[in-house]
Amino acid sequence: MKLLSRIIFSIAVFLHIGCSNVETRYEVIDLAGAVHNVEPCKLSTYASNIDYLPIGLEDSVLLGDIYYHKFLVDEEYIFIVAPKMKCIYMFGRDGKLIRSIGQRGRAYGEYTATRSMMSDSGSDLLMVEGGNKTVFYSTTDGSCKGEYNFDELFDKSKDQLMVARDGRSQILSNVTIAKIVMKDKKFYLATGDQSTLDQALIIVGENGAIESRVEIRKTEVRNFFNNVLTASIYEYDNKINLIHGLQDTIYQLEGERLIPRIAINYGNYQTLSTQKSRRRSNNSMQVAVGYQFIESAAMIAGTVFLPSSAVVYSNGSQYSNFVYDKASRKSVIVDYQEEFDMAGFINDIDGGMPFWPQQLRGNKMFSFVDAGTFIEMSKKCNSPKMKEVARKLTEESNPVLVEVTLK
Repeated sequence: MKLLSRIIFSIAVFLHIGCSNVETRYEVIDLAGAVHNVEPCKLSTYASNIDYLPIGLEDSVLLGDIYYHKFLVDEEYIFIVAPKMKCIYMFGRDGKLIRSIGQRGRAYGEYTATRSMMSDSGSDLLMVEGGNKTVFYSTTDGSCKGEYNFDELFDKSKDQLMVARDGRSQILSNVTIAKIVMKDKKFYLATGDQSTLDQALIIVGENGAIESRVEIRKTEVRNFFNNVLTASIYEYDNKINLIHGLQDTIYQLEGERLIPRIAINYGNYQTLSTQKSRRRSNNSMQVAVGYQFIESAAMIAGTVFLPSSAVVYSNGSQYSNFVYDKASRKSVIVDYQEEFDMAGFINDIDGGMPFWPQQLRGNKMFSFVDAGTFIEMSKKCNSPKMKEVARKLTEESNPVLVEVTLK
């Protein structure tokens, strides 16, 4: 039966099944149906505890706003890239500053951008990825342990030179690296070839050499910037998982094969593969690229861009948060909580503000809340924990890290 289900699933994926009237026997995130299932979601369904940690409360470090892809929380430390700051701040899990790491710049050991950060439990390295290179820092003393330009792995003869009207030039790489994940001292790169539209998951060893290349289902569709729709990678169940660029299938890496696990159903709504223009229209529906997407043992949470005709939130936003419950196999749009002006899990654990995850690591989910917002939210809540932390804050304080422990 499992083999039959996998065969049916594979056929359905490659036929781009998206119609709501097609019955399937494999796991499906039904976003088309979720539009009609707008429900409150309780945090206690998936979590057992919630804590609030003020960051750098006793230090003279001003962090400003923290974006979900500009921080990393691992088993021992908290790393934060502060806007307008030229370094990365490293805090202990108690919120106290340990040191600054690295420096923004173009010299050796400096980073030009911070598209993502990642640590590896098998080493003491912090990987800072972005710009045209990846830099590695020691979490022990903050020193640079090396840097690497993954673009050098690919044929650069097909790169194109673009000259702007003001005379400035820029090299457009023929191979796009959309995402890099570090796991067990190996690097997993989601790539796309701009000329052939081929996509692949490239596995690079610790020595910097390509160990294997796994083909990703090809698509003829490009995005608004005329680039191939590259996949995104994340780690779940101690394995590498991949979301196809069309946002319609989730795969898991098994050996050197990508096995389809979950399909995403958009029903009769337009998707990236069906719309006539690369520009997203008001009739489009898709998992929102660039927003947080997390998977735990019990659920999947993300953000979906809805057609204008299917907007469900009172603020008129076409971006809505969704939850897929693995036990019930039900997909819902998370209810918008007017009092707090946000859509998230109802915090029935301690009566605090609603929670929506920005990152997941192990059995922990995290998000940052601006100090001023946290203070105002605490006044509307019955959480003793929130009120205690809020009393220590001022409007100028650093953001507060919210940590949720999953069941």
